[in-house]
Amino acid sequence: MNMIIGIAVVAFFAALVFYQWRMTRNAQRQVGQAVAPMDPVVDARLLERGKVLLYFFSPGCGPCRLMTPRIDAAARQHDNVFKFDVSQSTALARQLGVMATPTTVLVTAGKIETVKLGSLSDDALASMLR
Repeated sequence: MNMIIGIAVVAFFAALVFYQWRMTRNAQRQVGQAVAPMDPVVDARLLERGKVLLYFFSPGCGPCRLMTPRIDAAARQHDNVFKFDVSQSTALARQLGVMATPTTVLVTAGKIETVKLGSLSDDALASMLR
């Protein structure tokens, strides 16, 4: 019986690792893809600044609750930071291949430059905004 429980626990953690790897791989496939028109405000800022940071979150997500205040602070300092609730902006999230929250997407010159899954440190966020 203990062996069956051990195998089940190992299988569960292996499935989690595989799922995380798959999500990361799918996110990285988006890098370099051209972005279709998104939102009028975002598109205008992209034309003006050449770069926008898009943050996708879900209100019920624990890591999102930790990251959202940092995004809000960055949005107050930079006019090219936008946040989207995935339940309200499903079409945009789907267009950019967002499959998990939090996800941060950096779009430069109309192409996806970087996709980061999970909560970001202040340094990582600042480096994306440079």
